[in-house]
Amino acid sequence: MDHRKVQRALFRMQLDPAFAARVRARDEGAVASAGLGPDELELLAKADPAGVSADRDGKRRAQILRNVTSEFALSLSLASDSKLVDGFTASREFHEAVSRDESLPLAFGDYLVGRRLPGEAGALAALERAMALVRRHPAGELEVTRGHVVLAPGNFLFRLPAGTLEVASRVRAALDSGDAPPAGLGVTSGPPYEPLLMRRTDSSPFRLPEVSVESLSQALGELLSRAERPRPRAELASDPERAEVIAELVAEGILLAG
Repeated sequence: MDHRKVQRALFRMQLDPAFAARVRARDEGAVASAGLGPDELELLAKADPAGVSADRDGKRRAQILRNVTSEFALSLSLASDSKLVDGFTASREFHEAVSRDESLPLAFGDYLVGRRLPGEAGALAALERAMALVRRHPAGELEVTRGHVVLAPGNFLFRLPAGTLEVASRVRAALDSGDAPPAGLGVTSGPPYEPLLMRRTDSSPFRLPEVSVESLSQALGELLSRAERPRPRAELASDPERAEVIAELVAEGILLAG
């Protein structure tokens, strides 16, 4: 018997009663999604439903959801659907993440973006999902060929609807002061998109890294986009002005030079 499979399936059953009912009914799709063998299925199908769902006043579920959604305060403050968070545990993103031992906050980010929230809420969901990805991106080192440059480890480039960062700043300020999120904030619904540089600062091994976000000009965004893969420095520094910009980016640790 694979005890990890049993634990993962049981966690899904505890948080999604519909999935639990499917397991008890030996539904082929539910069983296959959990990778259950005959012994594991027999154990779970016969488990006491009251025991599986036991959660006094829903405190355990509420705590899990608070932990999972804590990185998405901005987008959730603008979301109009009061059942949005509660619906996560019945979603494909939740079940796939648990069955694969993947990050639940990242799965929640995918879930939020997949709901296609309108306007500012959707833009902030994309921003917070990107920041969650950056926090969890594996730390690594790069070896750069002599004469080449590349975006340095810990630096990430994203393109989001124009105005997203300004909206995030204003919503964050409102939440920090205990005010209601401001209304009537605007982001574009299409191009041109806003290039954003996210920089991760690794700190304590027991805490998620800090992430700073900076809005870039379109020209600088294009330059850094070309440097997401190693490029000859001379190719990017096609004139003295660009050469000076690249030198500054290398000095600031945004570009890594070989």
